[in-house]
Amino acid sequence: MAGHSLGAACSIMYVAKYPDKVRAIAPISCFVTGELYRQTLSQQELQDWQAKGYMEEVSISKPGLIKRISWRFLEDSLSHDMRDLAPKVKCPALFVVGSEDVGTPEIHQRQLIGRMAGRTELHVIAGMQHNPRSKEHNAELKKILLSWIKRQINDNR
Repeated sequence: MAGHSLGAACSIMYVAKYPDKVRAIAPISCFVTGELYRQTLSQQELQDWQAKGYMEEVSISKPGLIKRISWRFLEDSLSHDMRDLAPKVKCPALFVVGSEDVGTPEIHQRQLIGRMAGRTELHVIAGMQHNPRSKEHNAELKKILLSWIKRQINDNR
């Protein structure tokens, strides 16, 4: 099972609840907890976000689109901590994050990995932000995933 960002967190939630249904997970740029995410923002950014009720971000993937992220997202995210679920995750886990990921940086991934019960592997893609946007970053991510999947298959023989 694989997921990106909040989808990666969902994969951890799922395997923690249904450990016999998943053989391995690959959380990419995994959301860890709202508390850590909040720490990536300045006090001014947080105050502005709360006062407006939303934060605006310019979409990188869809030029001209402005995304609005509700303040309720942050409030809700504070009640979810993947680190608390990590000890329940006994299957192998491949973590991948970009070296330039500001919202879910490597240090957050390491905090989560440190609590995982199963085998873990971490790959940091140099120059990548939260999403793999360039052909090079996508190619590297694909190479990492395919290599890891092959090892999982061979280990289960």
